[in-house]
Formats: sequence, structure tokens, C-alpha cells
Amino acid sequence: MIPRCDSSSVITSDQVAKITQQQTDFQKAGIQGRATLEVKHLELRQLMSGSHPDRAAIDAKLQEISTAQLAAEKTEYSSPTRHEVGADGGSAGEN
Repeated sequence: MIPRCDSSSVITSDQVAKITQQQTDFQKAGIQGRATLEVKHLELRQLMSGSHPDRAAIDAKLQEISTAQLAAEKTEYSSPTRHEVGADGGSAGEN
């Protein structure tokens, strides 16, 4: 959702398009991150369900899950519109 602006701050249609694209990309990354985690959890359950679970494989899968979870959280907490969009349509901090 794009925040409303008062009459003193006007954004261009290019800026709106950029913000919308960033939001879409952010949502896609979140979906992909959650899907990756679900697959890794499914693989872990499969490893643990055998009659003689391989502890090394389980430990490796747990490490993969931990890494994927950290990546998903990083994506989740980094907002696509966190940086102001400058008058030229780029980030205010861009050179």
C-alpha cells in the first residue's frame, strides 16, 4: 500500500511505479523465503522419520534451516520503501 501524501509532497507517476515494483519484489522474496523454509522442514522430517536417522545429515539440514530462516527474516524486516525516493525517481541516497 502506497502512503498518501499531503499537498506539499507530490510524487511522480514514475516514483509510484518504482515503489509499486519494489513492493512486488519484496512480496515475491518473502513468498520464496517461506517456501524454501517449508521445503527444508519437510526434508528434515523425512530425514528424521527413517528407522536409523543419520545424525550428521540431520545436523546439516538444521544448519540449512537456520541459514534460510535468517535470510527470510532479513528479507522480512527490510522494507522496499525504506529509503526515500528522490525527485529523479531514484533513492535519495543514490549517487
